[in-house]
Amino acid sequence: MKPNIGILESIHPEGIKLLKTIGKVYLDVNLDISKLYKKIQNYDVVIIKSNIQINEKFINCAKRLKIVARAGTGVDNINLEYLKKKKIKFFSTPQSASISVSELTISLILSLVKKLPDINHAVKKNDYRRHLFLSNDLSNLNVGLVGIGNAGIEVAKRLQAFGCKIYGFDNYSKYKTRFKKYNGVFVKSLKTILSLSDIVSFHVRLNKSTEHLLNLKNIKFLKKNSIIINTSRAKIIEEKSIIVGLKKKIISKVGLDVLSPEMPYEKNPDKNNYFHKFLNNKNIYITPHIGSMTDMTQKKIALELISKIKRNLVKKIL
Repeated sequence: MKPNIGILESIHPEGIKLLKTIGKVYLDVNLDISKLYKKIQNYDVVIIKSNIQINEKFINCAKRLKIVARAGTGVDNINLEYLKKKKIKFFSTPQSASISVSELTISLILSLVKKLPDINHAVKKNDYRRHLFLSNDLSNLNVGLVGIGNAGIEVAKRLQAFGCKIYGFDNYSKYKTRFKKYNGVFVKSLKTILSLSDIVSFHVRLNKSTEHLLNLKNIKFLKKNSIIINTSRAKIIEEKSIIVGLKKKIISKVGLDVLSPEMPYEKNPDKNNYFHKFLNNKNIYITPHIGSMTDMTQKKIALELISKIKRNLVKKIL
C-alpha cells in the first residue's frame, strides 16, 4: 500500500511529479486550520516550508504521521523534540539554498548602498535630480558577516570581487580557512564586528543563543548610518532595535527577507489581513522570504528532499 503524502506548502512541480511515483499525493496548500487538521489525520508524510507550525497539537492530530519533510532550512516552526518522542522522522535541505540566498544578500547590499529603491521611487515621480542620491562604492566599505555557514561563506566568496573589507564572526564555523582565502578576517566578538562594519549581514540559525542577536543593548556599537541585512530568520534581530536605530540614525537602511510572524505566502492579497509595522517604514526594504525562490533552487530542494524520503522512509511505510 502506497503512503499518503500531504503537500501543505508549495514545492516545485518536478517534485510533485516524482512524489506521485512513490505515493498518493494530496495538494493541501492554503487550507484553514480546521480543514488542515482534518486532512493530516490520514497522512503518512507531510511536506512543509516555514508557515505551517509542526507543534504538539499538529503531531497529535496526525496519528499516521511517519515523516515531516521541510523543503528548505530552519526549524523554528517545528517541535523537533516532540517529533523525536513520537518517533517521527524529520528531514530538511539545509545546504540547497545557499547560493540563491547569497545572491539575494548581495542584491540587497548593492541596492541599499546604491540607493536604488529610493532612486526608482523618485524617477517614477518625475524627479531626476541625481545629485540628491550620492551613494558609495562597495569597495570603500566594510562588510560584516555574522555567521559563516553555508550561506555566509557563499556571500563572502561573492563579496571578494568587490574589493571591500570582509569581517566574520562565527566561533563555530567550519569554513575558517576558506573565509581567509576570500580575504575575510575573523573577529572574536559581536561587539567588534558591529563596530567595524558599515554593513552587517546575518546568516545564522535561530535558537536560544541567536534570538535577538542584534538588540537594544548592542546597537550602540554600530557605526553611524550602518546598513543591516537579514536573510536568515526574523527573530535574529530585535524589532525595537531597528526602530530605535533608525530614529537615532545609527542605522540608515535595513534589508529584510524575513518578518515575524511569517507572511501568508500562499494567499492572494485580497484574502489576507497581514500587517507588520515594518511594512510602512520607508527605510526598511522587505522581500517575502525569497532567498530560496529561484526555479533552479526550488527544483533542487524538492528533488533532494524527496530522495531522502524515498531512500530512508518509504521502505518502512511499505
